[in-house]
Amino acid sequence: GEQTSLHAWQLSDPTSVRVHCPLTIATSALYDSFHHSGLEYGPAFRMHSTLLAGGAQAMGSLHPRWCWDGTQVHPGDLDASLQLHYIGRPTTMSSTPLPFAVQEVQLLPILARSRWAQVCREGFESADVHLCTSDRSSVVQLMGLKLRVSQLENAPVLRPQYVTV
Repeated sequence: GEQTSLHAWQLSDPTSVRVHCPLTIATSALYDSFHHSGLEYGPAFRMHSTLLAGGAQAMGSLHPRWCWDGTQVHPGDLDASLQLHYIGRPTTMSSTPLPFAVQEVQLLPILARSRWAQVCREGFESADVHLCTSDRSSVVQLMGLKLRVSQLENAPVLRPQYVTV
């Protein structure tokens, strides 16, 4: 099918968000699904206040952040944008895909803080991700994000080895 450019969408009228993402998702449902998959998120990484979804797109408004820890883009905000990829994932998927690679990253020199996260999925293995300001200007763009299913359940257990000297 035809893909919608997130770059074009983010600059459109904010009321168009409901056209692209008409469904409201409970934030507790997202974090509960992560918990059941074995992913635990502490308060600094539970940034979504509102989640919207529709088709291959999802969007979340972020809680205000008061502590930036010396960063221009807080890791919790960036992670919140990645979390959106899991909205709309088939419940039959037993494994959780994790970020693996990205084709292009742009960190734009905008001094305003991110307030919205957006994702446009291309299947469940690839997506474009944006963090935007309240006026819908991009702060961070991750283009061609690739996800892979973790093989941790089959990984060998590494045990420390002690050597007497």
